[in-house]
Amino acid sequence: MHEAANRPKAGDPIQPVVATAVRTGPGFCAANLANGFGLDIGEDGTLGHDNHSLGATMWESAPSPDAVRLEFDLGGVYPLGSILVWNYNRWDPKQPDRPYVRRGLRDIRISLSVDRETWTELQGEGHPYRLAMADGSPHAPPTGLVGGPDGAIPCSDAMARHVRLEASPVAGVGNWGGLDGREAVFGLSAVRFLAGRGYRVEAAPEWTALFHRTDGWTGADASYSIPLSGDERTGTAGMTRTLFSFGDTFIGRVDPATGHRDKTTVMVNNSLALLDGGAPDPGRLAFFWGRDGATGGKAVFVPEPEASGYYYWAQDGLVVDGRLLLFALRTRENPDGAEGFGFVVDGADLLEVPLGSHGPELGRMTRHRTPLGFRTADGQEETFLCGAVMDMSHRAVGESGDGYVYVYGTRRAGPRRGLAVGRVLPEDFLAFDRWTFYDGAGWSPAIRDCAVQVADMACEFSVTPILEGLHRGRFLLVYTPGSMGRQVACRLSDAPEGPFGPPVVLFHTPEPDEGRCIYTYNAKAHPHLSEPGTLLVSYNVNASSWKAHFEDGGIYRTRWIRLCDTTV
Repeated sequence: MHEAANRPKAGDPIQPVVATAVRTGPGFCAANLANGFGLDIGEDGTLGHDNHSLGATMWESAPSPDAVRLEFDLGGVYPLGSILVWNYNRWDPKQPDRPYVRRGLRDIRISLSVDRETWTELQGEGHPYRLAMADGSPHAPPTGLVGGPDGAIPCSDAMARHVRLEASPVAGVGNWGGLDGREAVFGLSAVRFLAGRGYRVEAAPEWTALFHRTDGWTGADASYSIPLSGDERTGTAGMTRTLFSFGDTFIGRVDPATGHRDKTTVMVNNSLALLDGGAPDPGRLAFFWGRDGATGGKAVFVPEPEASGYYYWAQDGLVVDGRLLLFALRTRENPDGAEGFGFVVDGADLLEVPLGSHGPELGRMTRHRTPLGFRTADGQEETFLCGAVMDMSHRAVGESGDGYVYVYGTRRAGPRRGLAVGRVLPEDFLAFDRWTFYDGAGWSPAIRDCAVQVADMACEFSVTPILEGLHRGRFLLVYTPGSMGRQVACRLSDAPEGPFGPPVVLFHTPEPDEGRCIYTYNAKAHPHLSEPGTLLVSYNVNASSWKAHFEDGGIYRTRWIRLCDTTV
């Protein structure tokens, strides 16, 4: 993924990191299409391409290729605004009878991909795409499409990391009839990609490194973040402390040299961390585990009575009137489950923890059973509203708030989970008879009336109010489609309860490429930890093999990426 320095705004050029071709003629490297070779700014300020007599500043295929295909790796995922194309502009004044420009591409197909596995053919304005022939002038402008405006091919802000251009290997179809003797040859001078309006994606390695520990707390999933100030707005983390809540957690030691976990490592079912300030500084992050935060090989939160056979998985929460209100899934072991999935979730409790000068006073915690999580005896239906909390009180988001706290989760009646939502005033959070639930048309007092808003949801996700930039006033759902998967996607809505628009794939997680039963899941956003104009997103990495976790202590750690609004 690109370094942070390559951060184009809408309309700026994106510099590809790789350009390749199926077959290239000697000396006509495909990299010339993207490295700016042959392009310069003329006296009139326009960008033009030269007409090198040997075509050395351009790309040309080998004679009679089996396929004509060019691929560009943009180095990161971007909203693509448009593509500028300079067709093959070679001109040799000593051979006026050899019109090299006819080797330029003619009828092409353009396909976009985030992951280089799933490709979507671009079929927007100007489709089917016929590139105009270059004229061999010494400072040629972009040729673009025949009859197209400004030489640009519109891309409608589609998300892409990989771009593919393909043409037929038949002379007069894939090119303008250019031959080398009797063999078809194809060429192109340059391609430039311009960023569109939307979110580009970059790595956030400083946040990923924050959770790379080799002693004590050495990995967990869930990774919710809760500002103890209660202020969820972007850029406010520097004025408060942030509580991270985690699910299953490894406690022990990882050998820094080999990456192997020590055999004495144990797993506890939840843990916490407290970050002082908004910077990802390991020296200001403290981890807690053990009963009520004391040391020992136990979880922080344990259901009562402890001998019931249940344990807690910590979820999302918020701060109201000096109290941390944290959801926890009441979970039990299921010996019939597959390796890595031997559990059953039966309910959702709410943990109420007073906040003191040093953070949550865990010894004064109160547990509350809630009606917000239940499953039928046959397991065919279940609803759990605790996977994401969005505080829209004025204290949390300023004047743009409507005063409610929205709590999201999933509802399942069959094999697939769908998004469901309830809401309540913050002062009534523990008065569960005052909650209402969106039924698709309005708000009902019955949780069983919850309407499924988005199908095929993961258990953990986020919904964030966008307070600036391109999508100001709207709400962004960030999630992993399905229970597990390699996509980080988003959907937009004009209201907290939906409806949410079509999915936009933002990122393809690379970790499963390592093998070892690795999978990724539960992407979510962290607005208050984000800088203005950006949105930090985390996702969890796991392995269904217990052996893999002990051979590689780096698997079970949260990874972080950053969404950057190209209009800010």
